[in-house]
Amino acid sequence: MVKQQLLRDKPYIFELEKTSYQPIFIMGLHRSGTTLLYELLGKTGLFNIVTFYHAVHYEELLSGYFEGTAQRTRQELNDWCAQRMETRLIDNVKFNADMPEEYAMILHAQTRSVFLDKKTFPIFDQLCRKIQFVSNPVLPLLLKSPFDFSSFLQIKEMLPAAKFVFILRDPIQILNSQLKALHTNLTVNNPAVNRLFRPYSFLHRIRPLVAVMRWATDPRSNGKLVRRFMMAKMKKQMYYYFNHIQQLPKTEYVVLHYENLCAKPAETINPIFALVGVQACISNDFATHICPRPFKLLPALSRDEEEIRTEFKKIMSIK
Repeated sequence: MVKQQLLRDKPYIFELEKTSYQPIFIMGLHRSGTTLLYELLGKTGLFNIVTFYHAVHYEELLSGYFEGTAQRTRQELNDWCAQRMETRLIDNVKFNADMPEEYAMILHAQTRSVFLDKKTFPIFDQLCRKIQFVSNPVLPLLLKSPFDFSSFLQIKEMLPAAKFVFILRDPIQILNSQLKALHTNLTVNNPAVNRLFRPYSFLHRIRPLVAVMRWATDPRSNGKLVRRFMMAKMKKQMYYYFNHIQQLPKTEYVVLHYENLCAKPAETINPIFALVGVQACISNDFATHICPRPFKLLPALSRDEEEIRTEFKKIMSIK
């Protein structure tokens, strides 16, 4: 059941009736580079994005805007973040109120689902209007949630004006990064995830289960169950992408690769500006914000690297 709107924003909800938004979705698997791309595009000032502040204080975004408390609330959240960690642990993204965030976290807090579908669309529509209203209403709204990577046709049906930016990456590097991130978040109770995702907080209270999960995701472990589950999920999402991308009009999406984004960020990002129809701010030095770490395959994956690559190659060869 959709969570009822709390009283803080209720008196101002009518203000959203005439608010519109132009949605652009960054689509990719978890750990494919969606956050890096989202962060870079957000820094241009040419897009409105969802932030950690929006997600944490979703139920008082309008009241904070109209009552003049938003700046103080954002500063309090920044102080809270600074007391806990510098980055969000799984990468180099700075942990603060303006950290790029997935709209799925707001959806889950309100509906208990991380997926954008017909049931969650009313809340999604409201969150888009809210963020657009308290941001710059003339800018396009940039969104991202890897949970919906294999739902772009359904999203296009619900939002005919939506455009898409797909980011692809070497699958074994994605799997490698997913495994590391999962193990990190099981080893350390990550404040960023804990603040937004209640199941994660609940999980860390079940110590025997966390211990088993930590062992199963250990980079040195010989266990294959978790890895196979993650691979199966990735393959299913990739199959959908490669089998359905042709159904989108070519004028309404672009595809880029994480490796190119790291090597030639400005050149790789330029087609996005053309897709959206915004003037690129050439003074932005994207390269200064990219700090790719040397890739090292985890022992748990290196033992079966050839087999893993073969499995992914089968999916990527779909025409």
